[in-house]
Amino acid sequence: MKRQRGFTLIEILVAVTVISLLLSTIYGVFSTTSEAKRKVEEKAAAVHLGRVLFSRIDRELLGLSLSTDPRQTVLEGGRNDRGEPYLAMLSNAGEGPLEGLARIRYRLVAGDDTDPDAGLWRDSGAAYQPAEEMIPSRLSGLVEAFSLRFNDGGGWRQSWDSSRDGIPKLVEVSLRLKLGDGSLPLHTIFQPPRGGTP
Repeated sequence: MKRQRGFTLIEILVAVTVISLLLSTIYGVFSTTSEAKRKVEEKAAAVHLGRVLFSRIDRELLGLSLSTDPRQTVLEGGRNDRGEPYLAMLSNAGEGPLEGLARIRYRLVAGDDTDPDAGLWRDSGAAYQPAEEMIPSRLSGLVEAFSLRFNDGGGWRQSWDSSRDGIPKLVEVSLRLKLGDGSLPLHTIFQPPRGGTP
């Protein structure tokens, strides 16, 4: 009579080792793919946010008031007395209860991740309403940097006041958005309406 023989301990250990290596390889592939997918989705969301912010600024710049009153500041930008970059305008692109001519100001409040006020803010109010009565709304806490440059046809400048300089030919807006452990720089250039001036 033949004796039935099972697997030896060495054969079982080899089989378990092979299966463990196979499963850990599969897990590594899935975790790497999952991490890559997460990073792509995070970057896509940041790019979308940048596109939405640029689109909003563009719409409001295109609605810029073409007032010829030299005392009226239609477009102003640079840094305020707290050192915050800002862009202020008198625009026909108001919305909601502020439809029609509205005063709009974008500003960056610097801070870290724990600061609930840090990020890009948009203040809006009626055209002739004092600045301190404007309604603030935080657009995004992911904006780390907001910078502006204005082109007068002869070169780029860091600040602008339309009551003194007229309407610039170009406005460059740069954003830097938080992205995981790094950041994503985004830039665009707008051409505001100039009311028939060359």
